[in-house]
Amino acid sequence: MLENFLQLKDDHIVETFGEQTMNPYSQMVADLAKPGEDIIATLTPAIAHTLHMAIGLAGEAGELLEHYNAAGVKIIPDSEIIEELGDAEFYFEGLCQSMHIEIALTGCTSNDSLCIPRYVVATTDMLDLVKKMVIYNKDIDLMDFVDNLTKVRMALDQAYGYYGFTQPEALEHNMNKLLKGYSARYKEGVYSDEAAQSRRDKQGAVEERMFCPVLRKHCDYYGYHCNSNEEIVLEYCQHPGNTNEFESNCTAALCPILQEGKEPQS
Repeated sequence: MLENFLQLKDDHIVETFGEQTMNPYSQMVADLAKPGEDIIATLTPAIAHTLHMAIGLAGEAGELLEHYNAAGVKIIPDSEIIEELGDAEFYFEGLCQSMHIEIALTGCTSNDSLCIPRYVVATTDMLDLVKKMVIYNKDIDLMDFVDNLTKVRMALDQAYGYYGFTQPEALEHNMNKLLKGYSARYKEGVYSDEAAQSRRDKQGAVEERMFCPVLRKHCDYYGYHCNSNEEIVLEYCQHPGNTNEFESNCTAALCPILQEGKEPQS
């Protein structure tokens, strides 16, 4: 556990750094950082949940930014983008639930690649507000919370417009990833640390049904293989009527379902 590693107690600085003398800046940080035991003393389940959701939201925005470049070139498969957007929706909904509020879609859209960094800024602003509430014990006005979360909603909606996805598509993808899919992470419908750590939806060498870029929904025939590092190494359409058996064979011209006018199972 982290507590055992850091030995968080009155003499934790000596335990961590040994007998060496810290430089003035390190000493200042050690003296001024709020002790962990003081933070824990004022935590409640509701506050801990809010912090969890805010951290998760900012983290997912950072993952989306990893796939961004200034030229606006999409350097990853659409399936990874829709996954990041779906994960963001999970934490956004959790933040709304923490304050018993609902924030509707704003209708905002964008074709400007800079909307992605702006989305990241909005989530970190939200996290900073929650930090003040949780760490500094500051009373936060509900409208300040709503205002910051609305800015996140607007920025997230712009990201949908930029990438060409919709919120219902992201929600469906996230539900399949976490609950309904063949290898769903929480297939039993309850949270557990074991399930969160094992990430069954990303197990190595597992083939999974996923978001099809042509049909724009989950399809039983569209899947991927993962390696042991949880990286997507191959994704393709496995429909027996698809004349191309190789990666990137999922196009409107090759998709048998689209050509037949039939809907895939979901």
